Amino acid sequence: MAMEEDVSNDVLLVLVASIIVWGGLGIAIARWKWRSPWLGFALGALLGGIGVLVFVLWPRGGWRCPRCAERCRPDAKVCWRCQWTYGVQL
Repeated sequence: MAMEEDVSNDVLLVLVASIIVWGGLGIAIARWKWRSPWLGFALGALLGGIGVLVFVLWPRGGWRCPRCAERCRPDAKVCWRCQWTYGVQL
């Protein structure tokens, strides 16, 4: 009986540790890709390495500057490279 409890505790510990590790890796990749950290954690925690791989292959968020074609953050109003103002028509 005690042996079964030890095995179930070990399995639970490994499961929780893998959720934390894969979820944390998913958060790090999501922040690097300018995506929601919650989505990164969910993909990493639920799908493990496959979810993290999907998130790595997912295109980066944001908008592309029409002047210099640089990828800019989704919340940016001005291109960091050429200073083009987003949303202003001349």
